[in-house]
Amino acid sequence: MSVSLISQDDFYIGVQAMQSAGQSGDNFDTLDAVNCNGLIETLEEIRVGNTPFLKVPNYDFMRSAPNGMRSIRNTGTFVVEGHLVFTSKSILSYVDYLVYIDIEENIAKERRFLRDVVERGYDVQDCEAYYAKYVSPQIENIKKLKMTA
Repeated sequence: MSVSLISQDDFYIGVQAMQSAGQSGDNFDTLDAVNCNGLIETLEEIRVGNTPFLKVPNYDFMRSAPNGMRSIRNTGTFVVEGHLVFTSKSILSYVDYLVYIDIEENIAKERRFLRDVVERGYDVQDCEAYYAKYVSPQIENIKKLKMTA
C-alpha cells in the first residue's frame, strides 16, 4: 500500500495574511495561522478520489509565506501531519485514525530548535522567546486533549 503525506505546515497562510486578518503574524501554533478551508478542500478531494494528483501549497519558511503549489500523488491513503489538526472538529471529520507520538518535552524542544535554526534561519534567542510565548501554552492544550482521548 502506498501512503502520501500532507503537513499542516504546508497550509500556513503566512505573516502578511495573518496581519491582514488582524493577527499579530507571529504565532504559528494556532489554527488561525492555517488555511483550514484549503486543507479541508484537499481532504475532500482525497475522499472523492477523482484525481490522481492533488495540488497543495508550498510554504516557504524562510519568507514566512506561501510560495506556489506542488503536486502530490493521491494514493487514497494519507497521513495528515501536525498537532493542530487535533484541535479542529472540521478537519477531524475527515480523519479515520489519530496517532499522537509522545516524546519528552525537552527532546521535542531540542528537535524544534534544531529545525528552526538550521532549516528556517531563526536564532536561538528567538526560538526561546517564541517557545515560551506560544509553544508552552499549546503543549498544555495538547495535554488536555490527550487526557480526553
